[in-house]
Amino acid sequence: VSAIGQILYHYDAGRDELVWRGKTGELLGYAAAEMPTHRADLPGIVHPRDAGLAFRWDECPPDEPCVTEFRCRRRDGSEIW
Repeated sequence: VSAIGQILYHYDAGRDELVWRGKTGELLGYAAAEMPTHRADLPGIVHPRDAGLAFRWDECPPDEPCVTEFRCRRRDGSEIW
C-alpha cells in the first residue's frame, strides 16, 4: 500500500473497528495512531459531500471487500481524493 501512495482501511463491523494502512501521515497529516478507529469517528476526516460514498458499508455483501472512494480532509484543512 505504501508503495502505491494510497491509504486503505479495513472496517470490522462486528467490533466496530477501523484499521488503516498506507501513508496517512504523508497524505493526510495524521499519524496512524491519530486516525479514526470507530465508524462514528470517520466523519471527522471525510468531506461532508462524500459522506454518502464513505458510509455504504451496509450495502456491501457480507464477507466480500467493499470498495469506496471519497475525499478526505487533511490536518491543515485542505482536501485530497
